[in-house]
Amino acid sequence: MTIRKTALSITAVLLGSIHSVWAVESSQSNIAAPSFQQLLKAYIKNQPQQLTLKGLQQLQQAQKEQADSWIAGDVNVVLHHETDALTDDNDSQNWQVGAALPIRLPSQRNTMSDLAEVYQQRLPVETQYLNWLASEQLRQLIWALQTAQVEVEMAERSLSTSEQLLKTINKQVELGETAKIDAVLAEQNTLEDEAALLKTQSNLMAAQNAYQKWTGFKVLPESIAEVKATVDRDQHPEIRKLTAQLILANTQLRQIESFKSGQPSVYFGAQQDQVAKQTDSSLVMEVVIPLGMDSGFAVKKAEQRLQIQQNQAALNQAKQSLALEQQQAEHILFQQQQTIELTKQQLNLAEQALDMSFKAYKLGEISIQNLLQTQQQATEARRIDAMAQLKLGQAIANYNQISGHILGATNR
Repeated sequence: MTIRKTALSITAVLLGSIHSVWAVESSQSNIAAPSFQQLLKAYIKNQPQQLTLKGLQQLQQAQKEQADSWIAGDVNVVLHHETDALTDDNDSQNWQVGAALPIRLPSQRNTMSDLAEVYQQRLPVETQYLNWLASEQLRQLIWALQTAQVEVEMAERSLSTSEQLLKTINKQVELGETAKIDAVLAEQNTLEDEAALLKTQSNLMAAQNAYQKWTGFKVLPESIAEVKATVDRDQHPEIRKLTAQLILANTQLRQIESFKSGQPSVYFGAQQDQVAKQTDSSLVMEVVIPLGMDSGFAVKKAEQRLQIQQNQAALNQAKQSLALEQQQAEHILFQQQQTIELTKQQLNLAEQALDMSFKAYKLGEISIQNLLQTQQQATEARRIDAMAQLKLGQAIANYNQISGHILGATNR
């Protein structure tokens, strides 16, 4: 008995420590429960993928500035000098200074403007996609915390039942109505429940820490239950993102085709010729027109067409996978709805059996082992019923996530 009492004391200290931590956290927790929109906004601040939005904005701005310019590349300053001082005695010299710059054709500027517009259209698509990814992580954090809380509640209820039973048996032992071994077995069962409670409380602290780290909140929304959402498959964030990538690839192909002949270049300069102390000055203009005979053009075009085909294949694959995942999520949701009815019936029977067993034990009709076994079965039935309710909520949330519904679009 001394060892068991010591174990009970240590367990009580650990339980007290955890409850103290929770009491401090509860006093510091947010006064108002957050909404889904608040959680999403808070999570996005810590989302690593948000860096891609900034890069995309910079790329779109650079593309627009490039499309607005007629100059196709760097401007080259040309300095040219000729003399016959080392080869003849005519005292002939030629000086030339000017600038050469490549010029974009109107068709090239048009395709570059189209490309800048495509990048601009991708910004809201990318934002929606990142919000959808954030929704997935948030749903996992929310339901992990809710599950951990329910598990603690179930463990606390189980421990309370065991403690009440132990108290009743101890009284019967004192009155000589039952054997002392029954009290020992009941005490062992109580210790097991206390150990189980410690484990669930530890899991709860881990889930709460993760939730708070990503959202900054310590409490869940008032209700985390979602209703089954309906989202147009073509408006699914992932489908929209892949469609945008396909549009971008096609626009890039048109740009490549517009650059088949390259860019013409224009040279403006001044020239001074000096022969036998006679000087002649003139202005120079030179135009270089490429003929579009670059052998590498066909390769660039073929590579871009391959990219288009890969993007189209990825889009088709995503649509097929989405349809299959939705079907599977729908099936899981239906199964969970059916399961709830069964778990409620099982819980009702288990509680009836426990009540009957307790009465039978008092009358000496069954042993303490039978009573403890029935109690464990009732405890497990309560846990299964509670978890079934949670799994139904998770199944709805999972279906909404797969369907492309962003958490926070609606609170219910």
